[in-house]
Amino acid sequence: MKKKPIVVAKYVSTRDPGKVYQVKQDAQGTLSCDCPGWIYRRTCKHVADAARTLREGFVELTDIPTYDELQRMLNDPEEERRWIEAHLKPKTLFGV
Repeated sequence: MKKKPIVVAKYVSTRDPGKVYQVKQDAQGTLSCDCPGWIYRRTCKHVADAARTLREGFVELTDIPTYDELQRMLNDPEEERRWIEAHLKPKTLFGV
């Protein structure tokens, strides 16, 4: 079964604050983004920042899991992936 890409970072658009771009990582570790820069040029500041963040080994979350959520995540890696994707903190990149 092919694993679907996971969301590893979210970024608020500097041009349209209502838009949030997602950086995803596939099973081979390749990053991609849904912003226009990535779609047209296959390079963008979001992927560069996400790669740097992953190398440094941390992500920012919007919440802390409850005890019950932690128990479910320990028993189901897919539940852990879904929880982390749902609670990634969107970032705004200026001058990157």
